[in-house]
Amino acid sequence: MLFSTHITSDLERVADRVAVLKEGRIVYDDELSSLKETVKRLRVSVPTGLPDSLRTLPGLLHCEANGKTAVFSLRGFQADLPERLAREWLAEVSVEDLNLEEIFLELHHG
Repeated sequence: MLFSTHITSDLERVADRVAVLKEGRIVYDDELSSLKETVKRLRVSVPTGLPDSLRTLPGLLHCEANGKTAVFSLRGFQADLPERLAREWLAEVSVEDLNLEEIFLELHHG
């Protein structure tokens, strides 16, 4: 069954698989659970200031950085990333799960 909607809360309750369109092209087509596992928002605080390499993180979708803190979303999240960032950047890192609407918005930022 194909269910086309912008009401993501309805879709999230009934869909096992989703496809996301951006500018007429499919940018994601897979299991909903996989999408939710791989798109995350991270909050990072670095006492010495954010490194330039923040803007080159693989899968970066959106970033709001301000001096020593940043909130960014990325696609392709790996479970070891927070620990790696904490170690490499001497940072405090927290990870947020996103609902489908938040993921949809993040995928459409760029």
